[in-house]
Amino acid sequence: MMCIYCRNMCVKKGRYKTIQRYQCKHCKRYQQKHYSKFVIPSYKYDWVLKLNNECCGIRSIGRLLRIAKSSVQRVIERIAEKIQRPVYEEENQSYEVDELRTYCGNKKNKRLVRKTICFTKNDEMLENCMKLYCFS
Repeated sequence: MMCIYCRNMCVKKGRYKTIQRYQCKHCKRYQQKHYSKFVIPSYKYDWVLKLNNECCGIRSIGRLLRIAKSSVQRVIERIAEKIQRPVYEEENQSYEVDELRTYCGNKKNKRLVRKTICFTKNDEMLENCMKLYCFS
């Protein structure tokens, strides 16, 4: 057998999990005749995507599909690389929100304080809103 690193002769040198290993006489590196890698079928890629969108965790997906959690994470990363940022063609648009009431924490009093925020695209409505909530 020829070395895959330096193209010199290799000799048999032990076994690893019933697989014959070879050592190069020149560079002293170990190698196998045939390497096999577990390939995840394409239908499992689809299932990983579906289960991820259903808020299943990485461990749960791996357990359900009977694949390693590191493989699940790698599949999710490959899927994420293919996602493209959406292109927004809207420019100079204005949006209207009549009222937005929320509670904000106050550090001094250690209680919630009510805040009202008003957005609008109509200037007249904005002035009325500002008068009503800010100056009263």
